[in-house]
Amino acid sequence: MDRTRCNILIIGTLASGSSALKDMLREYDNINVIPGEFDDYRAPGLIEDLLSPDNPEFPDAVKEFLSRRSLPNRLICKSGLWKIFSGSLPGSFWRNEQSGKIKYLKTYLIRLNQIRLLEKLHKDLSDEIQPEKKIDLANKWIQNVGDFHAGKAEFVLFDQPLLPWSEANLWMKVFAPFKAICVVRDPKDQIAEIVRRGIIYSPFRSPFLNYPQVSVMSVYGRNRKSMLQFQLDALKGRLEKISELRKIIPNDKFLIISFEELASGYDNSKSIIEEFLGIDRLHHKLPGKYYNPDTALRNSVGMYKNYLTEEDLKDIKKIEMLYDQIKNKIS
Repeated sequence: MDRTRCNILIIGTLASGSSALKDMLREYDNINVIPGEFDDYRAPGLIEDLLSPDNPEFPDAVKEFLSRRSLPNRLICKSGLWKIFSGSLPGSFWRNEQSGKIKYLKTYLIRLNQIRLLEKLHKDLSDEIQPEKKIDLANKWIQNVGDFHAGKAEFVLFDQPLLPWSEANLWMKVFAPFKAICVVRDPKDQIAEIVRRGIIYSPFRSPFLNYPQVSVMSVYGRNRKSMLQFQLDALKGRLEKISELRKIIPNDKFLIISFEELASGYDNSKSIIEEFLGIDRLHHKLPGKYYNPDTALRNSVGMYKNYLTEEDLKDIKKIEMLYDQIKNKIS
């Protein structure tokens, strides 16, 4: 039966475990997963900002974004020979899981297509056209990104195409038809993951002083405690935005799932997700190949005990209350 391909949008709140959900959905044969995180809409100065009527003066960064490619990449993309090459590849190349250099080639060809489509959309948006027409063009752009060698897949999965504060009334039109799933996580483990991965000091990765560093230090300082507070305030803001999205987006289009339930209550969570997406469980052809709930439960749930101090846990209390409010609504 023919149907309009639906976009699955996975939204995280930074180290929330959304990759686990992506891995689980990779195991379904009717979901085409676009490699990597999809930044072309959400990144500053890219499509979201070009479409937003509330942010008309935001700098257009598309040209700068595209110009950062290496000269060989620019020449390959401009020549169009890659399109002939990719068109000659069998359907199994795109449908089947690849590894090593073949996987890199597949990802590279998909990215070349995304860049080509982004360039075309940017050119179209530069014309003097009405805002609704621009949104229609952006929606067609998303359809084309998803259609690239998607085969007969009913769904296309975009990983992190949005930020929690992205303007919902705008992106709901751009990504239509869509089903959005947000993964939230116990703040203790989420902050522990931020500490473990070194994200806690991310504003200071560069040894060259820049404006964001100065601004952060002016408010928070730069020792561990102040950086922890910075991350807590940022997480609080993201969770508040997720709570607001729940009120704006219809229940049949927006689902919140907790990482803990995805690990400890895997079967129930899987059923909830399948019902939300409208997927028959028979499409789950590769169970356990990419996501193992037992491994997640063993390695990631309760990990805060290895990374956070008693003082850290006291500072997280207020965030836990906000998380509990969200979790109670999804229980």
